[in-house]
Amino acid sequence: MKGSDEFQDRGSVQWLEEGDASRGLEHINQRHVTEDQFLAIEGIDTLDDVTNSIYVTIKSGKSQRIPSSDGGGTAYVHRYTLNDEITVIVGDNGYVVTARPGAYP
Repeated sequence: MKGSDEFQDRGSVQWLEEGDASRGLEHINQRHVTEDQFLAIEGIDTLDDVTNSIYVTIKSGKSQRIPSSDGGGTAYVHRYTLNDEITVIVGDNGYVVTARPGAYP
């Protein structure tokens, strides 16, 4: 994926930018698209599948406000399969900071 995708969520705009090593899709790809993380989830085989799972999590997941003392933003958690949850962290600016398998925190 090049550039950024816009995710519409509950009346606010969420952005998944290409990013860098510390945030966005590049960070997620480098740190969490591995055989024991995203690629271990049934049905997630490619970076496009990861991007789709992020969209589904933001759209359908339960949201929880992250205290400002922990950096602020919102954590979205979605049970993606019977055995797998995905957490997406969105900053107060609406940009996806990271996403990973597992519950928050």
